[in-house]
Amino acid sequence: MLLKIATFIFATMFITIFIKYDLQAQNNNQNNNQNNNQNNNQNNNQKLIDSLVTIKANSMVKFKMDSIKTANINVNIKTIKKIPAITFQFVANSQVNAGNVNRVLMNGIHRFQYRNPHHIYKLNADINYIYGEKDNKKSEDDLVGNLNHSFWYEKKLYGIIFSTYEFSNLRGINNRYLVGAGLGWQAIKIDAEKAKKLSFVPYLSITNAIVYESTDFLRFTDIEVFRNSTRVLANFSFFKGKLLFNNTIFIQPSLSNGNFRGSWTNVFRLPLSSWFSLQSTLDYSYESLVLAGRQNSDIRLLIGFTFGNM
Repeated sequence: MLLKIATFIFATMFITIFIKYDLQAQNNNQNNNQNNNQNNNQNNNQKLIDSLVTIKANSMVKFKMDSIKTANINVNIKTIKKIPAITFQFVANSQVNAGNVNRVLMNGIHRFQYRNPHHIYKLNADINYIYGEKDNKKSEDDLVGNLNHSFWYEKKLYGIIFSTYEFSNLRGINNRYLVGAGLGWQAIKIDAEKAKKLSFVPYLSITNAIVYESTDFLRFTDIEVFRNSTRVLANFSFFKGKLLFNNTIFIQPSLSNGNFRGSWTNVFRLPLSSWFSLQSTLDYSYESLVLAGRQNSDIRLLIGFTFGNM
């Protein structure tokens, strides 16, 4: 009996100890699992944070790369805008009369323009040649060449330096040289991008310069004189460039005597393409000092065409 009781007590103690250790082991496992879960959660959170940081970093890098690309595009656009512009134009006009008065008049003009990409310097060069016969006798054999230099030409107020060479059978001029410098004022000018949307686009500029002139007449006393030269240039574009009108006025009085020169030119152009246009020209010129037997003024009406990208 005592043996059974001792065996029961021993078994109970063993089971109690086993259960106690088992419960402790379970608690330890639970704690370990909780710790593992916490560690896993912490690891997952850290991974999520790292992923977000990586995504943000990648986004920033992409944003910076896109910004760099955009900046490069803007630089390229600015670079493209700064490519030097070279334009030219050829003009051919004529007039033929037959009957009581036989009249042949031919006019050729070549214009060239160079514009510096930084809007600092612009060169305009042109040669204007006229040949004419009246009743089978040569009347005109005239040439005028101009070199015009403009500085900061996109500004409202800009500088000009120019020179001119001329000879004229009609006015009996063997050689004429002019050199001058002054200022120009763009009184009315509309931005090119805005002008594309307008049906009517005006432009007005006024220049004033001091000019030195030396004229060698064929049968007259040569002259050397300083002049004040004023030019008024008005351009008008109608119906988004479908009809063009140009008006140029020169007023050139002498600074020392009554010698006076002036001219007025009107040109109507009808563009048929970006390179080709029909045009008519009305030209009036006046000089107070002319050879004996010559008129002070001349008027020409010419019809022709233009070719070029100016």
